[in-house]
This record gives sequence, C-alpha cells and structure tokens, in this order.
Amino acid sequence: MKTKWSRTYTDSIHGLTLEKLNRQIESYNNGHLADFALTADAMQERDDVLKNVIAKRKKAVARHGWEVLAMNDSDEARAHQQALEYFYNHLKCTSVLKQDENGGFALLVTQMMDAVAKGFAVHEIAWRPVLRAARAEYFNTEATERGARGNREGNFNINDVQFGKLEAAKIMNCAGSDIEGQPRSTRSEGSLQVGQENVRVQRHVASVASTPSVTSVFNHKSCNVTAELRFVPLWFFEHTTNKLRLKLDPFKPDTEPLDPHEWLVTVGEGVMLACARAYLFKHLPLQSWLDYCQKYGSPGLRAVTTAQRGTPEWDAMTTSLQEFINELAVVTNNSENIQLLDLKGAGDPPYIPLVDRMDRVMIALWRGADLSTLSRNNGYGASLQEGEGRILEADDAKLITETLNNTLDRQVIKMLFGNTVEPLAYVNVLISPREYTAQDLAIDQFLVAHGVALSQSRTLQRYNRSPAEPGEAVLSRQG
Repeated sequence: MKTKWSRTYTDSIHGLTLEKLNRQIESYNNGHLADFALTADAMQERDDVLKNVIAKRKKAVARHGWEVLAMNDSDEARAHQQALEYFYNHLKCTSVLKQDENGGFALLVTQMMDAVAKGFAVHEIAWRPVLRAARAEYFNTEATERGARGNREGNFNINDVQFGKLEAAKIMNCAGSDIEGQPRSTRSEGSLQVGQENVRVQRHVASVASTPSVTSVFNHKSCNVTAELRFVPLWFFEHTTNKLRLKLDPFKPDTEPLDPHEWLVTVGEGVMLACARAYLFKHLPLQSWLDYCQKYGSPGLRAVTTAQRGTPEWDAMTTSLQEFINELAVVTNNSENIQLLDLKGAGDPPYIPLVDRMDRVMIALWRGADLSTLSRNNGYGASLQEGEGRILEADDAKLITETLNNTLDRQVIKMLFGNTVEPLAYVNVLISPREYTAQDLAIDQFLVAHGVALSQSRTLQRYNRSPAEPGEAVLSRQG
C-alpha cells in the first residue's frame, strides 16, 4: 500500500514577524521541522534574489553529470562498476507532491541539494530489479507456477527452500519485474497481492537479497537493479530523537523510523536558518518602502486664488485643481496659481540601504563573496567570487558523492553481490574543470618523466575525464 502524500496549502510567511520566526527556528533546532521547513520553502520560492542564487547553486553541481570509478583493475571491481553504471543510468527521480516532475540523476542531485538549504533532504526509495533476458523464461514460468501453488498452500518453494507468504511475494516481485529487451510488466510496481495481504514489496527487496538461500535470485549475473527515488518535503518529518522520523499527520504524535533500505537522507548545512533573518530584514523595510511610495510618491498640490470661499470663482478653482490631478493641464489667470508640494522631505529614505544590504548578505551566503561589495573597493571582486564559487561547487559535489557512496552504492552492491561484500567501485559527481590545468599537466608530465607511477583512475578524475568502455572507439596518439 503506497503512502498518500498530501498538503493543504497555507501561507506560512503571511504576517511573519521576527518573534514568530525565532520561535520556528527554535522549534526546528529542537527537532520539530515542519513550521520552519514550510517558511523556508516559501522564502525560496518568492524572493527574487533567493530564487536566482539557490537555482544557480543547485545547478552548478548538477550540470556536469557523473561517472563510476573502479578502485582497482580486478574483475570484481569491474563487475561492481557495471552494476552501478546500470543503476544510475536507469535511475528515475520524481517528487511525491509534484508527480509530473520526472528526471534522472541531475534531478536527484538538485533535490538532494535542498539539504544545503534546510539541513535535510529526504527521498523514498522504490527498488526495481530488472531481470536479464537469459533468466526471464525461468521466472515467468517456473516461479509463477510455484508462486501460484504457494498461494494455495500458504508457502512458496524455490530451490527446496521454504518461505512464508511475505518472502514469496518478494521473490515473485522479482519474477514480475522488468526484463531487458522486453516491455515492462503491467503489474503494479511496488506492491503485490498475496492472498488477503497487500505487500509493499519495494521496501523489502534489500532484505531478501541478503538472504543466502535466495542469492541466486538477486545475483548480478541474473538481475540488474535500479530504483525510483521520490523526493519528500521536510515538513513530513521530525528530528526529536536525533534521527529523522516520518510524521504524516501533524496533529498526531505518531511517527515512523526511516529504514535506510527504504529512505535516502542527505544532511547539509541548512543555509536558510541564517538566510531567513536576512529575508525578514529585507522584506519588512521593503514593505515600508512600498507604503512610503504609495503615500508620498506623488507630490501634493496647493492652489492659490484671490477668490472668496463659497464663490463661483472658488468653486471653479477647486474644479480646475481636480482636473489638473487627472489631466496634468490647467488654465489660470494672474491671480491664480497651482503649486507642487514635496512631501518626502530632504535626503534619501532609509529603506534602500537596508534592502540592498540584505540582498548582498543572501548572495554571500549562497554564492560566496558578494560581487557588488568586493568590486566596489577592489579590482578583483569578480575573480574572488569565482574562486569561492568553485570551492562551494566542489564541496557540494563531495557532499552528494559521499552520501551516494555510503547509501545507494553500498545497497546496490550488497543486493547483487552479497550482504558482506564491500563496494569496489563508486559513483563520483563531476564538477567544473579545475583552474591551473596547464600547471597540473606540466607537473604530471614531470613526475611521469622521472619514473613516478600515477594512478590512472585518479588522474582522470582530477581532469574530469572518463576512461573508454571496452570495445569503444578511442583517441590515439598521432604519429
């Protein structure tokens, strides 16, 4: 049974005050994440500067793609590399609240980067085994027949090993999964009806794969593995026990622990905790500035006439004043005059510097050094910001890479190669080419010329290059 995700829209920043924001941040720090998560999400969507700089920060790390690197030249490492390449090439990503949003690895990285904003980013994992064509006939006939007999007898038998209904459902889910080169099964992914029980199979595939008696079912020689990852907003979780827990109903105390086989959790720095104050300090004076412009943006008018009050001449001057406001044209005699009154007073209003300052603070928090501030006094502001941008991009790529290495990479390898097998390959998120590449190249050439053995895989990684696949056309040295 799949979880039904829903959200009733509330304007979380309407009437937001500093006191209310401080309470939300305090609740967030105590593990109650929902209120601040909703507020931060609204701020990210509505502020012009945040909308721009956050998108740039996320896209900077998502745009260069990925590669899978083997730790050595062994056959086992190569097999691990191929398994991970299949997993990430066929990975699908969506959002539980925006199910029309679909993508692959780039969308996954963009969604994981929400942890940099709010401190956590959470994905629900729906594992999807894909049978190799050589094993398809066995599973589509033998396993299906045994599964039908197992439903009648209350158990399931494969390779002379007895399983209960739940285990039978897990194995049959693999039998009904995708087959390479053939259309996907019409069976509803992630669930299977076994007797009167609706089993959510996707959340138990990893545990079945680790069962020694059925490793042949999930062996890398007979089955590939990929997954669909569904981004779940942070307001569905709490952190009161120092571990994220699922909290579907905000009005009930019930929570569920997150099984690491079912959930991908990314932990980041939570920049919006600092940015929220800057947002508030920007928009409060911005609203005052708008009110000021509405009230004092147009000059006042003063009509001068020698006519007595209540006379036709006085009334005519009053009518002329109204026409001047609408038409900006009027006819007067020498004894009449219309004067413009400057209501805003002398000097600039105080709102502009504060709004500008908060904009620069938010840019600095998200993109490094503030370009406008640094270039005002020095000639190297742009280059300094570019350098800090590279630092942030490299750090973000490292965060995503290490998170995937310690979660999805390990689970895929254990699922296909055995529960005690350590990965000999890993995914690596690529970043923009490093500065001083020519200098690095000269150093590498010097070292090689003097007999220093450099790792081929690590050297390629430094230059953001990937080795050729077996049988692939390669560039060769001329001459």
